[in-house]
Amino acid sequence: MHERCRMRLQTSPALSPALIYEKTHNKIMKRIFLTLLTIFSLLTFKESAADLSAVLNGADSKNIKLIKQSSYLCKKRKTIDVSFYENTAVRALGSFNDFTPNKAVTLVLSEGLRLNLPLIKNGDEFQYADPKEDIIFAAHENRAYLSENNKKVYDACVLLASDNNGDLPQSYNNSEFASGAFSIRYPSNYSIDTNYKHEKNRESRRNREYEKNKEKRDFVGVKFHISSPENTNLLTETGVSIEQIHDFDRCTTELFMEANDIDKIKDNGITYLTDFAKDFDILGRRYEEKIWVIYKSDPCTAIRYFTYYTSMSRFDSGDKIHEFDRALLNKTFDEIRRSLVLNQ
Repeated sequence: MHERCRMRLQTSPALSPALIYEKTHNKIMKRIFLTLLTIFSLLTFKESAADLSAVLNGADSKNIKLIKQSSYLCKKRKTIDVSFYENTAVRALGSFNDFTPNKAVTLVLSEGLRLNLPLIKNGDEFQYADPKEDIIFAAHENRAYLSENNKKVYDACVLLASDNNGDLPQSYNNSEFASGAFSIRYPSNYSIDTNYKHEKNRESRRNREYEKNKEKRDFVGVKFHISSPENTNLLTETGVSIEQIHDFDRCTTELFMEANDIDKIKDNGITYLTDFAKDFDILGRRYEEKIWVIYKSDPCTAIRYFTYYTSMSRFDSGDKIHEFDRALLNKTFDEIRRSLVLNQ
């Protein structure tokens, strides 16, 4: 705890009327943008259906149905937006693993290219390709890739959660770790630390076990933290981290935190093991952490909430600091956690 005593509390100047106006204006513009995007999608659907007719053996565009839309985040921050279509007038032919000629995709690549590709392989991995199979888009569960002439040009792509409310416009993909790749969204006022490692790791049982098995040591961590506390008593270390540990038989909270009050809960269709810890220092700073371990994940994956703040008793009335909104902060943390998609 003595190391924490040296941390400096960072605060911001009082919110000006101009800044308040800017924040309100940005929220309004965000809602307008999302509305226009929805209208645009509806207007362009007919055009897409007409384009798909050619790759679906001349299917009548009125029979081409949009099944779903997905986005993938790939290496080098490349993206693929995918629309899945089906010709409802044609029944799928053959067995599950055979060619199914009544499905196709429209791909919109971040480089600006738009492709319409029919389904050529249906099974464990769905493949869509041009007639010569020079260009292939393959998707399996949460991962995908796009190849051209047998070379992957969009690689290590992981399904990206939707940002329905526009609160999490930033995204990240740790595709350099193929075995534990994931995608996640986070707010625009958060910064990212890709070299993150929890300061207590060296003291934990997990690291004592690591010292005995150094050849198996493989820790991956990234943290998203608040860039500015905006006149609240929050510390800038407040945020959310994603932590992964490989080569352990049991995926438990004790790999990330000394056991306190472990609980097992299910949220948004995912089962977690959770635990909570808190601490303080002589300067009135409070350190609260909550760990969410994805049950039976491999590699063992945890989401850690950091709620770091200074007691309000430490501030004078002239400091113009107000207490942070805990409910709003937890809501943001939950949204970040729920946007996590594992490459599994």
